[in-house]
Amino acid sequence: MSIQIVSFDMSGPGDASGLAAALAAHPSAVRAVVFAKTEGHAGPNDFSRDLARGALSRALADAELARQSTVMLAIGCEGVSTPCGYALIETPDTDDMCDCEPGHSALVLGTAVSGVPPAGEIGTPALVDRVAATVLAAMKDAGLTPEDTALVLVKGPVLPARHPLANAVRTDGSRGRAVAALGVGVALGEVNREKVSMESIAADLSLYTRRAMTFAGPELDRVEVVAFGNRPGAPGCLRICATLTRDILDAASIKRMMVTQGFTLDDAGELVEVNRVQAIFAKCGVSPDGHLRGGRTTVFSSSLLPEMHMRAAESGVLGSIFGTTRYFISGDPIQHSTPGGGVAAAIYKIPAC
Repeated sequence: MSIQIVSFDMSGPGDASGLAAALAAHPSAVRAVVFAKTEGHAGPNDFSRDLARGALSRALADAELARQSTVMLAIGCEGVSTPCGYALIETPDTDDMCDCEPGHSALVLGTAVSGVPPAGEIGTPALVDRVAATVLAAMKDAGLTPEDTALVLVKGPVLPARHPLANAVRTDGSRGRAVAALGVGVALGEVNREKVSMESIAADLSLYTRRAMTFAGPELDRVEVVAFGNRPGAPGCLRICATLTRDILDAASIKRMMVTQGFTLDDAGELVEVNRVQAIFAKCGVSPDGHLRGGRTTVFSSSLLPEMHMRAAESGVLGSIFGTTRYFISGDPIQHSTPGGGVAAAIYKIPAC
């Protein structure tokens, strides 16, 4: 299979016309993985998530791709983010799709979905194990080894506050993201499973993965995983790269990542050939004490949710690097990186293609 990426804007949470057009333009598609960011405040009375998921799911169903496709939806387009999505569309291989040298490594993706965990498993090490098993299944689907795996995106369940079995452990979105990150770390050999306990989840920040972006939401009842990597001999003209960032202002690490992939900087330090970049992902945060490079911030002490501050700030950083307002940003990279750090990734076209 080969992968094409189409980006599409959303005029509102219920607008999936861009996705529908992208799927219509690829009638031979056999699978789609959709990442979408739409506006919304993620509060208890925010129905943007339901509107967006319903619209995106209908577009996939109309294209007869619903059963074999995955949607990862995140709410919040603060700052200068454009509400948008990426559709990664898999189509059968063709002989003339790429002029790169034979044997090059190219982007592949794999997906997997777990069974429905019992409510008592949510927020616990048992769900870490379920995430790890689902990650390994997604890697197998893509034909990826741990060494070739570049980035794993996971969305896991938390209970809604109205659920009769809800408690602080089962409804906490940050803890849900930590559970998912630790599951990725266990699957990739980055986290020692013996150190994962009820007490270490979302607390022992010395335990972290280096190749994950995770999300948690009450609209899910199971674990969903998308694994990306560059597999030797895979067809296509795309690759993925990823790096850890030391803090939310760390543009240098992102530029260094791109230069390592063959991009260049001009005499002003601006990234050249940004048109080759097809998709941008970032998970960013601020140190738990609220400080950034020695200065106090109000990220954890204002009336706004901390993730709103994080997404707004990172939108400016990514916009200044890539010259676009279209990216998939989320906040709270708990157990994704060192405290205060984050992760960034990009999918780009190989220069020779």
